[in-house]
Amino acid sequence: MKEQWKVIAIIMLLILVVVFALQNTNVVGIDFFFTQFEVSLVLVVLFSILVGVIIGMIASMSAIQSNRKKNKELEKQLSKEKHNHSNTAIEKDATIAELRSKIEEQERVSRNTISVEAEEKPELNEDVATDTTEEV
Repeated sequence: MKEQWKVIAIIMLLILVVVFALQNTNVVGIDFFFTQFEVSLVLVVLFSILVGVIIGMIASMSAIQSNRKKNKELEKQLSKEKHNHSNTAIEKDATIAELRSKIEEQERVSRNTISVEAEEKPELNEDVATDTTEEV
């Protein structure tokens, strides 16, 4: 859709240029330094527009180069930040893995402690039972 608008705009501009050329066919005298010549008015106007466009393009080249330079610097900075972010993510992943292994170790120790306590409790109950029967 965007391309169609460009084509339509170009066609309309060309129609305007043709209409302008047909309406300005008068011959005008041009004095340029030490020479004089006569040319159609439309050629003078179109040549002036062309020269203006060329001067504008040359003038904007420095801005374009400056923007390209800034763009390269920003791309380098972005690449550096991506690398730093990647390294930070790797470090955090390693820390998370280490903490998970510590949690698993703590859970194993806790299970072993619970199972040892469970094994010791019946023995305590038997000792208490034998003590009470001996007293009777």
